Amino acid sequence: MILSARDEWKRGWGIVAAAATGMGTGVGLYTLTSGLFIQPLEQAFGWSRAEIAALAMFAIVSSFIMPLMGLLIDRIGARRVAAAGMLFLSIAYASMTTLNGQLIQLYILGTLLAVIGVATTPMIFTRPIGLWFDKARGTAIGLTLSGVSVTAALCFPLLQYMIANYGWQAGYLTLAAISLFIGLPVVGCFMRDQPSETALHPTHKQHPLPISPVAVISWAKVVRDERFWLLLAAMIFANIPVGGILSQLLPILGDRGVDPKIAALLGSVFAISIAVGRIGAGFLLDRLWAPGVAAACLLMPIAGLFAMMAPEPHFIIVAISVMLFGFAQGAEIDFIAYFVPRYFGMTMFGAIIGVIMLVTALSLAAGGLIFAGIYDVTGSYMLAFWVGIGAFPIGALCILATGKRRNDMTLNAATEGTHG
Repeated sequence: MILSARDEWKRGWGIVAAAATGMGTGVGLYTLTSGLFIQPLEQAFGWSRAEIAALAMFAIVSSFIMPLMGLLIDRIGARRVAAAGMLFLSIAYASMTTLNGQLIQLYILGTLLAVIGVATTPMIFTRPIGLWFDKARGTAIGLTLSGVSVTAALCFPLLQYMIANYGWQAGYLTLAAISLFIGLPVVGCFMRDQPSETALHPTHKQHPLPISPVAVISWAKVVRDERFWLLLAAMIFANIPVGGILSQLLPILGDRGVDPKIAALLGSVFAISIAVGRIGAGFLLDRLWAPGVAAACLLMPIAGLFAMMAPEPHFIIVAISVMLFGFAQGAEIDFIAYFVPRYFGMTMFGAIIGVIMLVTALSLAAGGLIFAGIYDVTGSYMLAFWVGIGAFPIGALCILATGKRRNDMTLNAATEGTHG
């Protein structure tokens, strides 16, 4: 049974809403707002920015369970994994309030938070979307992933207020409450792993509704496909500068003379831009040549980096730069969730995307450490900006190269086989 895009939305809009809420209340919210905690922790315990940024490197251990998490969601489904993740994530946030100035404690608790948080990442929430949607998959992925951006836009001012008035501990407790009282109930009650016939025809008996055809593949075929390696390379070169910008955005703005309250508002602009990037990229991926769309999005931040290198950039220039960073960061996860089903099908979606997310997470962490280290050594982010200006075009070229051929493992090829 082949559904139109309209029918896919008719049966699956609630799944997108639930998955978007899960994205917005999972660990991605902390990833986007963690910059709010850097200066308070620096002032409270005397830690350097590089020492705080090194938390990302200690949390790399969480990245190595992503392939295993992918296998788990392929086996038992995303809903159970996400619900458990929300519960334990709230506990992990609460444990961060016990920090006492010992760096080892920061690294242990931060690593625990990151490990638990893997159960609330995009690889979890995009799997149901891949099963519920085909023709409208790009747009559905974009809307799902934009959930964290919308939540972050709302939470930047809230967290800034809580931290400024009640301390950094209140910020962590606020995050815990969001995961426990919003994320857990919505994901547990309303997210479904795959469609049933009653989703479209409620009067019918419960039977599995055929989903988009996929090619049955193996790891042997995947690793022989150059597109797999090109996707990995693209994520490395794109996410090193993205990780640096993401983790250091608020300190970068502060060093450019932006007031902390205005910086928090620009953080909201950044989060909204991520949402726009995700939705816009998803919409275009469904309608235009996908590798070209992806490459164009990866080139956008270069203009923002050049603008931020000005001695005293105007506020409007800073705001536009932040928007460009957000557009690109928002579109990147769309690409992974879109290209994996298109190139390799859904049979091994969790396993393949788990490996790609592992590489992505390592690159993001490395980027944060590189940017912070450059600042500590040179006293500015100028050299770090040049790293980004050189890396983004390489990532764009890798994405373009994935579109030069198709083979029998593509979802499109499998789908076309059903027509004729």
